[in-house]
Amino acid sequence: AVVSTQSGHYGRGDTVTPICLLHWNAHHHEITTISHGDSQLVTGGVDKTLKLWKIEEKVEANPSIIYETELELDAAIVSLVMNESLKLGIANTTHGSLWYVNWADVTSIRLV
Repeated sequence: AVVSTQSGHYGRGDTVTPICLLHWNAHHHEITTISHGDSQLVTGGVDKTLKLWKIEEKVEANPSIIYETELELDAAIVSLVMNESLKLGIANTTHGSLWYVNWADVTSIRLV
């Protein structure tokens, strides 16, 4: 299970054994969107940023999260849709703008 908090914390747990596997501060404010794939995670928040994280699964230990990069948009992130590989996506902000997100190039282009 994946959870986020209004204070910017992200958590991932095992629902069978009710154990928290990871917990860290991903943003300075509320996390509004989470998209995850096999080995990556994208979070967005009211701090206007989208952040890309790498998840390293370990056989005998809890997974670790490594910050990769971030993009800043024009306002708080409202929604985010990423493709299956988490390389391309569309983000929407509270200013009503739509952004094309390309993590391969670490770029964002305002569409509307």
